[in-house]
Amino acid sequence: MIIDHKPLPEKIAEFIRNQIIQGKLKSGEKILEAQIAEDLNISRTPVREAIRLLECEGFVELLPRRGAIVKEFSEKDFKDIVEIKACLSSLTAELSFEKINENIIGKLKSIIENEKKILANNSFTNEKIYKFFKECSKFQETFLKLCDNTHLVDLNLKIENHIKRYRFYFLKFPEILKKIPELQENVVNAIIEKNIFKLKEAYSDYIKIPYFSLIKNLKNEKN
Repeated sequence: MIIDHKPLPEKIAEFIRNQIIQGKLKSGEKILEAQIAEDLNISRTPVREAIRLLECEGFVELLPRRGAIVKEFSEKDFKDIVEIKACLSSLTAELSFEKINENIIGKLKSIIENEKKILANNSFTNEKIYKFFKECSKFQETFLKLCDNTHLVDLNLKIENHIKRYRFYFLKFPEILKKIPELQENVVNAIIEKNIFKLKEAYSDYIKIPYFSLIKNLKNEKN
């Protein structure tokens, strides 16, 4: 049973969402209400409510006579999501700019060093990818906490959930991951230079370049 202070349908939605993000529920796969209800020891009613929430978020599609399935996420969908995320992140960096001090810069540098240590060994696993992106989340959360805009934070988090569906594809192309700390260093250097225009561009590049490279590699793999 899931236990926290969220309403039950939201807890179940989080459970199913994580199954989708981690690839345990594949695109096009049917979501079995009865099985989820049995696994979580709950009735089917809150499961249905959770599925409706996920439909609104774009994770689930309700089809006539088929019920709920995991929504297909096309290359264009992913590219569109990344572009939105880059714009939101650029705005987040802009709103945070005046509040960044030496302590924050030190924290950002420490996160980058942690990422480099994780990537130092060339053997890549799902666990290593997870640990790496946990550090990346800390980097982004540093700016989100400073921007003082709850609506922007909420939008970022919703978009981030969709981007997470693609993260484990980096296991196939780990060389892309090694570019990320360098892109983050460009962000930090722009802060040190007190150049807000360079900061916005660097933060946008930090989001777009790795994921657009991933899209390109996945496309080449299909051809």
